[in-house]
Amino acid sequence: MRIRLPRLPLMSFTAIALVVAAAALVTEQNLQQRRADISAARTTYLLAIADTKNQLLNSLSKVTGDGTLVQNMNWKLQHSVKGNLEGKLQKGSLDQIAIISRGCNEIGHAAFNHMAQVPCPFEAPLVGHLDEVFWTTAKGTPLLALAHGLGGFEGTEIIAIGAVHLDEQWLGMHPQLALAIEQLGLQISDANGLALAEPSLDLGGAPMPTLRSTKYIDRFILTATNRNLFLSNIAFWPCLGIALGCLLIAMGRERANRLAAVRGLTDFVNWCCTLTPSSESILASSSKQENSPLNLAKKLVTHALQLKSDAIATQDQKKSALSDQVTKQEDELQKLRGRLSELAELDSLALQLQHSTSAFLKQMEQFRGETDDLTAGILTALSERGHSLRLFLDEWQQGINERGARKFIRGLAETQIMDDDGVTELDRQLGYLIAVCSEIGDVTHHARQVGQKLITQANLATKMAGLWHGLAMKTHETEPCENLQQPIDEAQTLVRLAPGLKTTKFLNPNAESLPKNLPELPRTVWVSALYHVYLALADLARSSQSGVVSRIRTEAEKSLLVIQVATQSGTDTPKRSDKQAYHLDIARAILSPFQIALTVLPALEGPYPVVLSWHNKSGKRPRANTTDLLTRVEQAPGQTRALPSANT
Repeated sequence: MRIRLPRLPLMSFTAIALVVAAAALVTEQNLQQRRADISAARTTYLLAIADTKNQLLNSLSKVTGDGTLVQNMNWKLQHSVKGNLEGKLQKGSLDQIAIISRGCNEIGHAAFNHMAQVPCPFEAPLVGHLDEVFWTTAKGTPLLALAHGLGGFEGTEIIAIGAVHLDEQWLGMHPQLALAIEQLGLQISDANGLALAEPSLDLGGAPMPTLRSTKYIDRFILTATNRNLFLSNIAFWPCLGIALGCLLIAMGRERANRLAAVRGLTDFVNWCCTLTPSSESILASSSKQENSPLNLAKKLVTHALQLKSDAIATQDQKKSALSDQVTKQEDELQKLRGRLSELAELDSLALQLQHSTSAFLKQMEQFRGETDDLTAGILTALSERGHSLRLFLDEWQQGINERGARKFIRGLAETQIMDDDGVTELDRQLGYLIAVCSEIGDVTHHARQVGQKLITQANLATKMAGLWHGLAMKTHETEPCENLQQPIDEAQTLVRLAPGLKTTKFLNPNAESLPKNLPELPRTVWVSALYHVYLALADLARSSQSGVVSRIRTEAEKSLLVIQVATQSGTDTPKRSDKQAYHLDIARAILSPFQIALTVLPALEGPYPVVLSWHNKSGKRPRANTTDLLTRVEQAPGQTRALPSANT
């Protein structure tokens, strides 16, 4: 697979190469400066070592030339010898001293802080050269030591070895060297590294403590021979060559790009000629000043854009005309929807009249029969008994007027009836009066019962007629309904008037759980729509001998009224038919202008849930529990009982 690398401009490569060359020059200057600094540090180190050697030699000569020390050593006074040695110590010039006899026996020693171990001068052949310095290392600290012989002893040879510790205190006595070591990152040790100062004496080939550098860059600086800039710099010449090569290639590419631009401009003019059919005439009418490719292309493109702009303007006019037609069609469609809603309401009125007229007429026949009974039988009985009571009271009134009330009553009480022993005329007439009053009371009670029944039938007939009138005329009730309880009850009442649906059971939700903010539509519209929904489900419930359940679910922005058949476990589930679809289509047509959706959940059989949903008018409302479904069941008109759940 061929890998395509990003193609950068050659001038960028040239600039990068020049920057690298300049960086090489700057790096070269920095390397030369470090080389000079290292050389100066090495010179300072060698001068410090030479000065330390001289001081060590002078200090050790003073020690060996002390007659008191020789006398104490001859007398073998160890404490006196140690005291004399400690008095000769001098920091930086003589840090420690040891006196050793032949056989490597130590006679005495003294040191600052600690005594570093030194080789025996009688066993190390390179130390045998007296008054010559040698190197050694004790506990990681480099030492500069010197051996000096002592005279005046009988039968033995004694050598004094003095040493100087090349530690931090020694560097403190040479501040220039300490500063150079810190800035350049150097060290005084016998470890691996580049030796910057050659030692003057080697101990059997062992590594010598000296000024060293462990940085690789110092190896390059100090080991390279000819440091001429233009001959030894490893980056300058390659970068300069790359820059010149890139510059030549860039010039060649620039020339090729210029030729390609000319060819591309010619091709562009030829393409512009194909934009419009009238391009040939435009080229023919162009003057000599406009014969440049750019001017020709500009003229051709401008002409093509003008033609396109005119075409777009024409399309905009057509679009505006079509938009006006669509708006007009939408208005007509809205009118047709309103007309369809009116037709659905009229169809609903026709169905209500069809299903309830027989019941209404039957109620009216019963009402007329009860009225005839009330006028013919009850009023006649009341008239006869009232006439008898009137005659009886007239006789009493006449007797009282003729004889006086006291004599009249006493006369009746003293008059005995021949057939009945002990019964007076007063007893007989009072019994007659009581019997007439009792008959009048019975007739009055019966008349009151008949009147109440007539009032109930009249109220039902008035309600039915009012619903029909309100749906037909649209003037009976214009105020929006604020509670669903009344429309639900009235719709169920109308359903029970249909043939075979008088005993339908309805399980309704609590009045408190019903939503308050309903869509703005009259009560008669609610009644008509709910009538068709309940009528469709009541017919299914009759086939399975079950009831119809209504549930309310209120959410933050939406309310749902779910109506379904309440089938019991173990019973056959009803199957729907075209009758249910017909009634639900009417209800949907009635409710659709008021933004109320009617949806049937997908189920070929079973509870057959129908959902009426609408958006709430106000803000957030508390969400009702979906299990709070039902609060009462109406088994028959005027009879209710509470149920524990909707599935009962």
